[in-house]
Amino acid sequence: MNKRNLIFTVLGTLLLGFVLGFFISGRMTYARMAHKHKVMNSPIAEKERLANRLNFTAKQMQQIYPILDTLLPQQIELFKIHRGQMDALRDSMFTAIAPLLDASQLKEVNKRKTRRGPGGPPR
Repeated sequence: MNKRNLIFTVLGTLLLGFVLGFFISGRMTYARMAHKHKVMNSPIAEKERLANRLNFTAKQMQQIYPILDTLLPQQIELFKIHRGQMDALRDSMFTAIAPLLDASQLKEVNKRKTRRGPGGPPR
């Protein structure tokens, strides 16, 4: 009887660890993706991220920052244009397949549309 309780305790602890690990890992991944999305939409944050990652010297900063100040806003604008084109293409795809879906599938498609904001990670 005592041995059986020990086995159930160990198995319960392992199961609880797996479940907690699964959910914590998901939240950590979501937080990382939200941070990356925020950095991608801010030229200042992207410039700082590059400076920290590449350890620019003071001389390099003077030479590189003007280049980044010019090109990073262009990069962000291109990303927004691309994202808009991708969203439009995806909307046309769902419009084309909508007549072939049943009610539960249409509900799922509409749920996906409302769950996602413009260009952001899933909520």
